[in-house]
Amino acid sequence: MSYDMLRAFKAARTMEPIAEVDWFVKVETYRDTHFRQVTYRETIPPFQVLDIGAITAQTVSAVTNAGNLDLNDDEFGQWRWFPLDNVMARIYNPAGVSKYQLKLLQVGVEKSIIYRDPTLLSTEFYTWEDERPAFEGMNFSDYGLNACRFIILGYRYKTKELTDSDFIIIEGPQRGQIIKRVARDPIGLLRASLPSVEAIALASGEMPRVMKALDALGMKLVPFTRIVCAGSP
Repeated sequence: MSYDMLRAFKAARTMEPIAEVDWFVKVETYRDTHFRQVTYRETIPPFQVLDIGAITAQTVSAVTNAGNLDLNDDEFGQWRWFPLDNVMARIYNPAGVSKYQLKLLQVGVEKSIIYRDPTLLSTEFYTWEDERPAFEGMNFSDYGLNACRFIILGYRYKTKELTDSDFIIIEGPQRGQIIKRVARDPIGLLRASLPSVEAIALASGEMPRVMKALDALGMKLVPFTRIVCAGSP
């Protein structure tokens, strides 16, 4: 086993899961938002997710989808990664959406990241279901490479949908409005049935009154964890 792979295993030991079982999460993709509850979590050890293949000197590979990172329905992944070969690598998450994008530059990742950032924290990204990422390798050396391999490690999370009958998702207090249905970008998840929620009028800036009303109805606000499964907009 190479020394780089040993470092990858050390990075895996220090990687903390973004969510625990029973936690509530807001999964944001480039096109949708999903409010879910985590039902299962599994550790994925470091493995080779993709080999783009040979790259001649002073050239850039094709952008290649990482199909091996596809997940089942209702699942999201938390990942860290690095290129195993001597390339400058760029990631698109999902494919076609650049990650680490500045105004004039998309930042690349080299194999030396495993030394500069031993936990690989700066490479962390998230995926939803089969919205797979893509990678490309840039060979700036004066010799050809026989392979362009990528190592990934992380966690797989199984989730279930939050139904309107059990939870109502609120954006926050707004003057003159009554919560009836689901609104997005919430401050939390409100455990309640819809008929009870319709009886709560929220006034802007009066959270103490809101909390008192919720308490009287046996309801509570539940925090959620935000999961952003996309690169630069």
